[in-house]
Amino acid sequence: MYSTHRSGPVGLILKCGVLATLILLVVLPAYAAGPYGNCEVLFVGKKAPRSPGPAATPLCAEDKDTVFFATGYSKRDNHGAWSAYRLEEDQIAQMTENPLPRPNMKFAQNPKLSVGGYVQPRHDSYTGTNYDRGHLAPNGAMAWDEAAQRASFSVTNIAPQNPAMNRNIWRCFEESIREWAADSGGTNVVVGTTHSDTSISSVRDPNHVKINVPTHYLAMVYRLKPAIAIGALVPNEGGHLDVRDFLMSVDDLESKSGFRFWLPPEVAKVRPDLTQWPTRLLKKELLGKLPSIDEQCPKAQ
Repeated sequence: MYSTHRSGPVGLILKCGVLATLILLVVLPAYAAGPYGNCEVLFVGKKAPRSPGPAATPLCAEDKDTVFFATGYSKRDNHGAWSAYRLEEDQIAQMTENPLPRPNMKFAQNPKLSVGGYVQPRHDSYTGTNYDRGHLAPNGAMAWDEAAQRASFSVTNIAPQNPAMNRNIWRCFEESIREWAADSGGTNVVVGTTHSDTSISSVRDPNHVKINVPTHYLAMVYRLKPAIAIGALVPNEGGHLDVRDFLMSVDDLESKSGFRFWLPPEVAKVRPDLTQWPTRLLKKELLGKLPSIDEQCPKAQ
């Protein structure tokens, strides 16, 4: 089992578990890893989310003994169908006390897709399209580790996102997710997209790769302590001020989106009590240089 930590007592315990596992492998049959390899620890019940449509290409972002996030990549849409990550309490504390700055870097192609003749998008496939490169596993959730942040800047971990949505309601919502993860005993998160046949391409991309534009962005958040979950399905367009209008049970999210997240039914079916999910709310839609998160997205009263 791979740790999602770099160091600390939890990481030491998990690394000791790795050693014990290696010793057991001497006498036990070899374990057949699933398609997501070590990233299976990021999934509820070690079962990868399932998106509608063609099977997603499995990708695991990791470094040595640390896993960062997993992505189900859609070659039909030429962007990530979903990315899954997990937030631990000590990671949240570290990011709150000493967050790492956002890297100044372009989005890199994923070397794991460089075989088989598939032509993947590039950073400049989005240039001039009037869409942002929308993170699925966000840089802000990786701000506990420099390598994790760099890994999030992959073209397989993004999708076209309306700038007004990305920089406003979705920014507020991503911050809310990180705050929900505090004192949670661990929080599993999946961020995904819904399919459409509307596409973009850029003259800056010599291959002119067409990238389908999602109609919606979605999220599933599962807190372990207490065992509660919430879903979100937000239209990929500007003009939304109150994300609470798009929050729902995970069961409803699955029905509306066609995704499966494999939560226990007694958790997935519960309509979320929004008093248990203190959500940051957008005051005013802005573009250009954005103010601090507290100024742009105060917590709901």
